[in-house]
Amino acid sequence: MRPRFAVVVVALVALLTLNATVSLACSCMLSGPACQAFWPTGAVFDGTVVSIEQIPREMEIAGRTMSFHDKLVKLDAHRSWKGVDVGPVEVVTGQGGGDCGFDFVVGERYLVFAHKGPTDGRLHASICTLTQRFAAASDAVTFLDSLSKPSAGGRIFGSVELFSRKLNTAAASNKTPMELTVRLSGGGREYSMTSKNGRYEFRDLPPAQYRIDLSVPDGYSTYSPGRNVEIPDPHACAEESYAVSVNGRIAGQLLLPDGRGADKVHVQALDADVPHEKQYQASTFTIEGGYFEFKDLPPGRYVVGLSLRGGPSEMSPYARTVYPETIALAFGNAVQLEPWRAPQLAQTTLNGTLVWRDGAPAPHVVLDAWDVTDKPDTRFAGQATTDGGGRFSVKLWEGRSYALMVSTPGRRERMETDVTPLSPKVGMAPVRVTILGDRPVR
Repeated sequence: MRPRFAVVVVALVALLTLNATVSLACSCMLSGPACQAFWPTGAVFDGTVVSIEQIPREMEIAGRTMSFHDKLVKLDAHRSWKGVDVGPVEVVTGQGGGDCGFDFVVGERYLVFAHKGPTDGRLHASICTLTQRFAAASDAVTFLDSLSKPSAGGRIFGSVELFSRKLNTAAASNKTPMELTVRLSGGGREYSMTSKNGRYEFRDLPPAQYRIDLSVPDGYSTYSPGRNVEIPDPHACAEESYAVSVNGRIAGQLLLPDGRGADKVHVQALDADVPHEKQYQASTFTIEGGYFEFKDLPPGRYVVGLSLRGGPSEMSPYARTVYPETIALAFGNAVQLEPWRAPQLAQTTLNGTLVWRDGAPAPHVVLDAWDVTDKPDTRFAGQATTDGGGRFSVKLWEGRSYALMVSTPGRRERMETDVTPLSPKVGMAPVRVTILGDRPVR
């Protein structure tokens, strides 16, 4: 069975100053409706929050032990359908935002779906579960109350929609219902139906493992048209929805100047009829040998290139470079490009000293380099922190133009410098950079 609940916390460690700061981003797959979420969930109950307190938590990130805080939520459970007894219950959740924490409020009543933590054995709830204010949970409560009654069987249902992808931001992407054949097999039976107005549903299914298959026409594609689902109980359900897209493809091979394949390079595709800075992009990475492929592209005219949005980076060490031909892509077609050789840029280190207007060195100041070669499309290119004598080193790319700005401890706003956009070169002498701002008062 494909898991329906997952929480992924991505930790990004950025040494923005002399101290390390950590940014967390929440990403999760929602648990589905109550008839689906109930079975893999450890505890389901109705309770009122009595108190909330902070509890410490440690996480290993990039070889370092980082300290965080969670919330310990104490509730008075009025009813329980699974996993706990009526009375005092404790649930752990995050602070909110990046750690997927649910925003419980003291005195409020909630329908709680919680799972048992694999390491601490405590119950945990998050925004990825079906936990919600009790006043808004009437549909879920109706299902929970139905568990004590007979059921004719489970359900498998969902939507089938055509996702129209648009790189031009002036024409927003949209979804359109599709009528496609959906087949279901399992429990010794086979079923088939056509989605109507983008919806399908198989009812009265006995508990069993099932296989669901969507018939996708030529020229279209979808993620995992064949899926395994489980109906563990006559009251259970499974929601499986499909986003179908036109499967236009552009494939090619990127070569280094010496003829070898350029592996793990960021390649981009853009609408040829729209200014680059005013649209989204399709992007992919080359694999071993320099091969790449864009998928799920609608009909249109495309440019394929490197650094089309902004300047070079570690993922794409090239100046803005475009494949020699504009690619005309018809509905659902595949276009194979000729091998393409792109000139690689040299990376160099810009060394220098940062000083205040009176000539005094500016120690422990953060210097940011911004690539302004392709104005107005600018991008962050690199960062360094000056040492005790105001000296800095930052890696940049030869042949590009950069503006330098600084920020100092205790001040959020950036300050400009006297450097007009400069183009670093290999072997360039150290530069002297003056901050066009007042020195902080100590």
